[in-house]
Amino acid sequence: NAMQLIEEQSEQLTGVLPKSYTDFSDEILSELLRIFNNSALDEVGGDIIGRIYEYFLNKFAKNIASDDGVFFTPKSLVKMIVNVIEPKSGILLDPACGSGGMFIQSGDFVNHSGMNANNAMTFYGQEKVEYNAQLCLMNMAVHGLTGVIKSGDEANSFYHDAHNLNGCCDYIMANPPFNVDKVKAESAESAGRLPFGMPAVNKNKEIGNGNYLWISYFYSYLNEHGCAGFVMASSATDSQGKDKDIREKLVKTGHVDAMVSVGNNFFYTKSLPCSLWFFDKGKPQELQDKVLFIDKHAAHERMNFDRMKAEGYDPMSQTLLAPAVCRLSPEEHAALTARLPLLEEFGFAAEDFGGGALIVRRAPFDVDPGDIEATLTEIARKLLSTGSADPAAARDELLHTMACKAAIKGGWRTSPQELERMARAVMSGQVRYCPHGRPVAIELTRGQLEKQFKRA
Repeated sequence: NAMQLIEEQSEQLTGVLPKSYTDFSDEILSELLRIFNNSALDEVGGDIIGRIYEYFLNKFAKNIASDDGVFFTPKSLVKMIVNVIEPKSGILLDPACGSGGMFIQSGDFVNHSGMNANNAMTFYGQEKVEYNAQLCLMNMAVHGLTGVIKSGDEANSFYHDAHNLNGCCDYIMANPPFNVDKVKAESAESAGRLPFGMPAVNKNKEIGNGNYLWISYFYSYLNEHGCAGFVMASSATDSQGKDKDIREKLVKTGHVDAMVSVGNNFFYTKSLPCSLWFFDKGKPQELQDKVLFIDKHAAHERMNFDRMKAEGYDPMSQTLLAPAVCRLSPEEHAALTARLPLLEEFGFAAEDFGGGALIVRRAPFDVDPGDIEATLTEIARKLLSTGSADPAAARDELLHTMACKAAIKGGWRTSPQELERMARAVMSGQVRYCPHGRPVAIELTRGQLEKQFKRA
């Protein structure tokens, strides 16, 4: 009766909760009750039960995900999408809602801004797999959110607009299944929401890849000022044929707001790369024909340099299992041996090895062991090119190099939070050039871009 009593308190959980808990032994159930009947949980405060639920969703993501292009979305990617879109009030639809992560993070964002998510937002979801839809409803319930989630055949987004929301949504957020094949072309076409036309149809009257169906749906669902953010297979950024035609029409609307390339190993069950796409139908007219390219490495390097200079560079260094012997030209050798104490400050324990070489026994973590000789050679050449005997100038040259190496070694391990800070710094004009004078961002109109690459 326990599950029925809970369902009676929440209309959206009616018929959703599992009734098979009696499959567990009395000892296991007793231990579960003991764990959760704990004053420590009350003392933690906040959405502790919701966090516990998220923990188990993450823990068992491999069981939830299947091999048909469906992947459990990591919380970091969901938060990135929500933080870029910044939902405030209105209708949010996730047409491939899975376990409901987009709703949870959006609700947290709205609540933290001082509003009540259930009052400010209306959450709608479609999820073909009923088990996932039940997870979604339970996930929303433990986070104190309400929403309308439809599941089963009527919620197959390729063939149904289950909530009749085409052109009505303020926000679309989703991580749809990638590269779905064998979509019935006639049924998909009759279901509409294809403002740029149909993707390619094969001889079996099937769509062989559903990526551009999803992309079209996300655009079509938006109202005149709506925003969308979603995860998409990287292959969709340059697929050819009908996909390319749809992509060109989409770009010409001026409503593509941003795209973020995401490297491997972000998903719990797969290592494939993906992209984050963002649409904004409310984008100001003066920005609709412009494209901003951000050089992530240059921006990361600039921020590293500014932080190192402001806070002082106190590197963690590593003792090398096998000392590195760096062979240099006579000029390079002289430039570095004259500044061995400065190298020590930057984490290099180096000494003259004779014959125009240095032996390095310790190096900073920001430099890969295999890159030590190239790094010291680069530093020596910069010192020689500046020709400055000023210790402050020499220190800045070393900071330039170490900021660059830290950015390179950071690679795709840059967290979504760091990426967001970087993007905000670039957009606000705080970061304009890398330490070597290279611009961190370039803005081009679509016409300039087409002229540059001699193609539309």
